[in-house]
Amino acid sequence: MTRNEQELRDRLALLSESEKIDLIIELMARIEQLSARITEIEARIGMNSSNSSKPPSSDGYVKPNPKSLRKSSGRTPGGQKGHSGTTLCQVTEPDEIVLHEPERCVCGCDLDDTAVEQVESRQVFDLPEKLVWVTEHRIVSKTCPHCGRMVRAVAPPQATGPVQYGPRIRAMVVYLRDVQMLPYQRLTDFCDDVLGVGICTRSVEMAQKQVHETLVPFEQTIRAQLRDAAALNTDETGLRVNGKLHWFHSLSTAALTLYQVHPRRGGEAIEANGIIPAFHGVLIHDCWSPYFRYGDAHALCGAHLLRELTGICENEATAGRRNCPVFWR
Repeated sequence: MTRNEQELRDRLALLSESEKIDLIIELMARIEQLSARITEIEARIGMNSSNSSKPPSSDGYVKPNPKSLRKSSGRTPGGQKGHSGTTLCQVTEPDEIVLHEPERCVCGCDLDDTAVEQVESRQVFDLPEKLVWVTEHRIVSKTCPHCGRMVRAVAPPQATGPVQYGPRIRAMVVYLRDVQMLPYQRLTDFCDDVLGVGICTRSVEMAQKQVHETLVPFEQTIRAQLRDAAALNTDETGLRVNGKLHWFHSLSTAALTLYQVHPRRGGEAIEANGIIPAFHGVLIHDCWSPYFRYGDAHALCGAHLLRELTGICENEATAGRRNCPVFWR
């Protein structure tokens, strides 16, 4: 027995029975507080994007093993019995028809003048050999024989200068950049390698700007329909913009989705989008506290609730038993 232990025994021996009981109760309460604190810390350490509302970007380089909440159906992989399936089908009007006729029979007879009795069709789907089609628009000017005035033809809207990219190419690069999320360098490399067209980053940016300006009325229509919807799904996740943390906000219904990038995650971003502050239906979210300031009613996202329950099972089940009153019995 150490000296400190002996001194502690001597001090306890001087206490009355009532004082000892009070001390035990106080120590048990303190132990319970510390146990709860340890449980909280352990739960935080064990949190990741698969068992909490933390975004995947917070997992760092150590990613959690994927865990599916779906239960096994007992079915074998692949298409099930009775499933119609899908396959590549022939079209009724092919772009090109190539006729292959036999020239000579194996016996040596010439078949050039022989009538065709049967034709079998086989279709091949492929890209055209020339992917980029260059159209030259020649703007003709003529002198009026009556008044002598020079009259020039009107150029089409897609030919505003001596040379430019057509609307299909511009639409394609915007799709690859904003939908398929190709980096600018990879996008321009693709255009150069596959299309044989040297599109620069500035041309891609100008195409994006043109699409953005053209879609302004469409965006206003989407905003109005989301604002008037009966239920609205909301979520947000972090992303980097020029190396700084921003937030990618989404507002959606079963048919419509609107995305917004903002430097803030909470009330400032919600006010900036202008939809949620004017919304009066059921707001569905992940329990992020700023959302509770808006909407007439609230519903919590089922996927987030399942992740939270998974976190409880993984991080707090064992520690929870330690805090149970039965532990002291």
